[in-house]
Amino acid sequence: MTTPQLFPTHATFLSALHTLLYVGVLYLSPITRPRPFLPRDTPFHIRARTRAVTVATFLSVLITSLILYLKTGEKNVLSFYEPTPAAIVDTVKALALTSVLFIGPLWKEVVENVQDSGDARRWGQDVVARLRSWVGWRNYVVAPITEEIVFRACIVPLQILAGRSSKVVIFVSPLYFGIGHIHHAYEFYLNNPHMIQAMVLRTLIQFTYTSIFGWYVAFLFVRTGSVLPAIFVHSFCNSLGVPSLALRSEEKVWKRWLYWVLLVVVGPVGFYSCLWPWTESRGELIGFG
Repeated sequence: MTTPQLFPTHATFLSALHTLLYVGVLYLSPITRPRPFLPRDTPFHIRARTRAVTVATFLSVLITSLILYLKTGEKNVLSFYEPTPAAIVDTVKALALTSVLFIGPLWKEVVENVQDSGDARRWGQDVVARLRSWVGWRNYVVAPITEEIVFRACIVPLQILAGRSSKVVIFVSPLYFGIGHIHHAYEFYLNNPHMIQAMVLRTLIQFTYTSIFGWYVAFLFVRTGSVLPAIFVHSFCNSLGVPSLALRSEEKVWKRWLYWVLLVVVGPVGFYSCLWPWTESRGELIGFG
């Protein structure tokens, strides 16, 4: 085992600092701060928050890059972000792996949405319209890029420098990602002050979901040494949303059964089978012993 180049307590402090920066910057200005009856999907609110988290992200990159340079002497501290041929290949493989896991929801998208729109062209136009909206810009571009840079490319290397094992890096570091989403409870409370139980349940579900997702993208980052696979997988998963447990009741019985089989059998089994071979990369940051 190599000697840690960073005290574990320092890694924990810096990781918490990154989380505080990313969330705290939203509360510095009345424009970005949550307010009662101000929908978070309001365009000017999204634009203001985009500027805020972009500044926070640059600060986090600067902090981690400086730590990496001082502790390792490595000059290419921005290698995690480079779109090298290897990183692009790893990204394609990661998207393919994620598609295997979500083969059920993908099939559901085709059955329900393409079928409803009448043809693939109209469905494609609907997708493009979503992407071009401010909500789409936030969900599919800004959030995946800034969150993965901060919670993966800035936090994970610090944990590795502290000598933490691959299991700790993958399963513990995403908790910062989960904690970073808890502030949504305050936003919910402002508009629903009498729904405390709903707020607590909603927060627990969101924390659990974001933490589990964080395990996966942290694994991708550690396995590939690039933040690009995590960013594109994050955007892809945001576009699909949380998988539904069933098709619409008006769909034919065989379609509903097929969706269930794809969702709970084919997807998970295929994902488990392909997980290690499809994420193999020369850029691996830490071994899995």
